[in-house]
Amino acid sequence: MQKVQMFSLLLFFGSFVVPEIFYGQTYESTSPPASVELRRAPKLPPDIKVSLQFHEPSGNGFLDAEETGSIILTVLNNGQGEASNFRVEVTPAKVNNLVYKNSEVIEDIQPGETKEIKWPITASFDVESKKVNFTFSFRERNGFEPEPIKLTFETRAYLPPVLSLAEGANIEDANQNGMIEPGEIVKITSRIVNLGKGKARDVGVKIRIGDNVFFAAESPRDYDLGDLGPGNYRDFSFTIYTNMRATSVPVFIDISEHYNKFGKTNLQMPLVFKRPIPKIQEINIAGKEEAGGIYQQPSSLAVDVDFGIPSSKFKNKKAIAIIFGVESYRNVMAVPFARRDATIFKEYAKNVFGITDDKNHLYFETDDEVTKGEFDKVFSEDGWLAKRVDLQTDVVIYYAGHGAPEIKGKMPYLIPSDGDPNYPSQTGFSLNDLYDKLEQLDCRSITVFLDACFSGGTRENKSLFADARPVFVQINHPALRSDKITVFAAASDNQISSGYPEMKHGLFTYFLLKGLKGNADINSDGVVTVQELGDYITTNVKKTAGLLDREQTPQVFARDKSRVLVKY
Repeated sequence: MQKVQMFSLLLFFGSFVVPEIFYGQTYESTSPPASVELRRAPKLPPDIKVSLQFHEPSGNGFLDAEETGSIILTVLNNGQGEASNFRVEVTPAKVNNLVYKNSEVIEDIQPGETKEIKWPITASFDVESKKVNFTFSFRERNGFEPEPIKLTFETRAYLPPVLSLAEGANIEDANQNGMIEPGEIVKITSRIVNLGKGKARDVGVKIRIGDNVFFAAESPRDYDLGDLGPGNYRDFSFTIYTNMRATSVPVFIDISEHYNKFGKTNLQMPLVFKRPIPKIQEINIAGKEEAGGIYQQPSSLAVDVDFGIPSSKFKNKKAIAIIFGVESYRNVMAVPFARRDATIFKEYAKNVFGITDDKNHLYFETDDEVTKGEFDKVFSEDGWLAKRVDLQTDVVIYYAGHGAPEIKGKMPYLIPSDGDPNYPSQTGFSLNDLYDKLEQLDCRSITVFLDACFSGGTRENKSLFADARPVFVQINHPALRSDKITVFAAASDNQISSGYPEMKHGLFTYFLLKGLKGNADINSDGVVTVQELGDYITTNVKKTAGLLDREQTPQVFARDKSRVLVKY
């Protein structure tokens, strides 16, 4: 059969267009094979615009080890013609310890059409801290591709946790002398703390005993403590007793974690026989600010309001508590200790206010869980709270986090974790709306604790706003004169709500907890009234703020200041 060199021409009424010439290939017949595609020239040219964005979930600006981020590729056809068979390729095609795809094909892109590609990228456990440079190149069937784009971001090596057993222990013994004695059943509470910069995953504790020590019936011997972030801790408890031969208390623990690299084994607990055991001692861990984020503030281990929380004489089965603490924000600086404030207040809600610890009585959220949607869900008409109250219900509400003023109307807003204080009316939750909803509730009493201010400042005496403008908001709502509503506010109208670094709490919250612990019971009659707690908080916050070179005077709004808040 004759072999021919071939090209194609398309004739139209005496003129011709050459859409494509095939040359340099030899075929066995006069027709091209089926696999050869005849391309048609576009009627009008496309104009492709491409943009890239890099996202990583932690918000610290790094793609951390074991983190999956994404590159968002947006492709816009700004021309009048169709873009055909648009292809994206990334080089280098492989980078050690990063997993990603190296190409993607987009089908036709019509004029005016925008298409978005999410390009997942995962860093392995062994990734190094370094800069990564990717070049995204583009191809379009007819040659209408944009110029390549270079993307640079940083990976960060795994930050290891440092898991440690806290010094000291808290014990509950039958004769309450704080000692372990022969034959006495003793409940021991100890603590695992993460002193490192990285999160520990799936932390576990196994308790072992030595000679002459026995576990009490049904005492836990193993604990799953979950994840431990930097500076965080978890407590665990177990119950033992010794026989008459005991001269020491040999109890050991093994700490495990997800990778089996950062745990510890055969740690002996600091328990002594027939001698008082020191309570858990304080360990100070300096929080460190990093580019793109702040490490979690450390949890001191022996702040006086954090342990020895008294128990109320009665359980308030009708009571409901809503506790929000926002330390980490997406769009603004953190609120130091707010997460800790809320966590410890939760224990006071259970012990001091006698609130049942279940999902229908205790609503507790911190950080990114406290969104604008959560405020709407809980406090809206027919929301979570409204569905659970009746005329015998006492409601306790606690909030620690940012507040901000709306500039034009000078109205106060609570700022959720996804909010922006520069746009409070759009992204915040109106304090006036909160009071409106609370005033409409058919319940017996409502007590609100607000460790926030509305002057535009922070606990560290910085401005929340881009232009550092001061705004003073006067809070005056009819609900504050209601018979059933009591509000304890951290500061007056033009003041900030300060932190108390020495005690690892907000200044207002520290003295609130200390007052609820019993210090506000000035006449020692076993009850704390609104008046007593308000006087105690105001006096001590104002005095301590002065020592910190600040001005802060809490406010109490209540018609009946003789109302009893707690009984011991």
